[in-house]
This record gives sequence, C-alpha cells and structure tokens, in this order.
Amino acid sequence: MSPVAVTELELLADDAWDAALESAGSPYRFSHRAAAGRAFDTAYAEYAFEPRRVAFDDGARALFPLVRVRRRLAAMTMLLGMPLGLEGTPIALTGSLGPEHVRALFEELDACGSLTLHGGAGGSPPRESDDGEQLTTHVLDLRPGFDAVWTGSFTSKNRNMVRKAEKNGLQIARATSQDRADDYYDIYAAASERWGYDAPPYPRALFRALLASGHAELWLAHDEEGPVSGALLLAGSEDLLYWSGATVPGKQALAPSNALLSEAIRDACARGVGWLDFGASVGLPGVEKFKQSFGAQAREYGDAEVRSRRFRLLEGLSH
Repeated sequence: MSPVAVTELELLADDAWDAALESAGSPYRFSHRAAAGRAFDTAYAEYAFEPRRVAFDDGARALFPLVRVRRRLAAMTMLLGMPLGLEGTPIALTGSLGPEHVRALFEELDACGSLTLHGGAGGSPPRESDDGEQLTTHVLDLRPGFDAVWTGSFTSKNRNMVRKAEKNGLQIARATSQDRADDYYDIYAAASERWGYDAPPYPRALFRALLASGHAELWLAHDEEGPVSGALLLAGSEDLLYWSGATVPGKQALAPSNALLSEAIRDACARGVGWLDFGASVGLPGVEKFKQSFGAQAREYGDAEVRSRRFRLLEGLSH
C-alpha cells in the first residue's frame, strides 16, 4: 500500500454538497444527503455535519459524508460516515479509492481521534484488512414491479398476513404531515419498552428531523382505536431504507407490519424505486426471518476505521 497525501480538503455548504453528490453520477443513499446530516445535528447537540470534498496527490477525488461527534476530551472526538450505523461509503469523483486514502484523510482531519466509515447495501468503504466484522443487510429488488414481487418474492405466509390485516380492517396510509412524527414516536416508545429498553434508543427530535428532511416516508396503520403501527423509510437516489418500524404492544396479531411494508413497496414500485434495503439485524433472527419473508436477499458489507494511538489508549482505560 503506497502512501498518498491529501492536497485539498474542502468543507462544503449544504447546497454545494448536494450538487456535487448529484453530479458525481453514482447512486447514493439517504445518509449521503445534506438533509440527513442536518437531521442528525438537529437531534443531537454533540453532532456537527461536516461533509468534505477531498483531493489526493494521486489524482483521486471523492466526497466523504462526515458527522463530527464532539467529546469532552478532544482526543476522543470522532468523525463518522455516517452516525447510527447508516451508510457513509465515500463517493468517488475521479480515480479509485483504497485504504491509503482513508488513512491520509484521517491524518489531515483536525482534532480527530477516530474516523469510522460505515458500509451498507450500497457497498463497503476501502479498509486495510478484511479481517474486520462482516455485517449483513437484506435487499429487495423492486424493478420487476409489484405484481412480480408479490407473487415471486413474498412468501405465501407473508401474503396471507397482508390479507389478514385487510380483513382486520386496518387502514394503511402514508403520512403527509410532519406532525405525524409524534404519532409514530409514541408507538416507537411503547414498543421500546416491550423490547426491554428503559428509554427509547433514539430521541423524539430525531424522528421529527428525519421526517422534516423531505426525503423520508412515514407509513402508519390504524385500527378503530387509532395508530397501531408505523414504518419510517429513508430515500436515496434509487432506493428506500426501512430504517425504523414499531407496533403498539398487543396489536401484533393484526399483522400491521406486513401490511405497512406491502403498501409501501407497492407505492415504491409505482414510482420506479429500484430497491428496498431492509437494514442490518445483527443478533435478531426473528427480524431477519421477517425481512426474508418479503424475498429480500442477503448482502454483506464491512466498515473501515482508523484510530489514533491516544484514542485507543483512552478507550481502553474507559472499559
């Protein structure tokens, strides 16, 4: 691995970042959008969106979507592409990227103890070794159209669950008002307690910010008592990511999750969306089986991380 050096490190304003992303000519995920970065730093006081256009002395140029996570000790400050495990694989503009480019970027960044680039369904960032953890997501190809996906990808059991939800009188609709984020959060909070959390893993402000980004879809299922289930999907240039789903405890027998995703898939197919990413489900075999019931196929990816010696030392002391 021959060393390279950074010759240009440019922090882009949101409009310039999105224009550069669009002109790159490569598919990108929701998490690559400026709106995603702004949603994160709206919801978390310690986050700051810092997207960078980087040029290297070997002619390679790339876009790195980064969020700075500020820590009390500057040496523990992290730059993430992206937070919450969302994909931050760099977008190449010219040339190709290798692990040497990731290391060169790390060495050029100010006050950065750790640089982590998360991969995803769109690909893995270049990393120094393949020995790291391999993660798995599940992807459903929507290009054949809904009829083909319904008959050829959904399992018969899943189709029956969707029909069961219809017979139970559930009403499925995409929320058109940002105010409905609170409806979903109430469902999510109730489900989080059933999942064993003392408090919901993500704050209400994050769901509000994501829905306000203009690139998120919230689908809700209602019975006669009100909202009982929801699904939040995040839109990239060619895909949707099923980022969050929750059902009010005691309402699972109505099969709302199956019906919600079925309707969201139908709508996505009609709009020409290429594929649906169901996201990773490490250690959750039941969730993985649910995703597979839609015909989603496993896709492996990895992450890249560079940490300073001091960061590793301080991290070791904290455990």
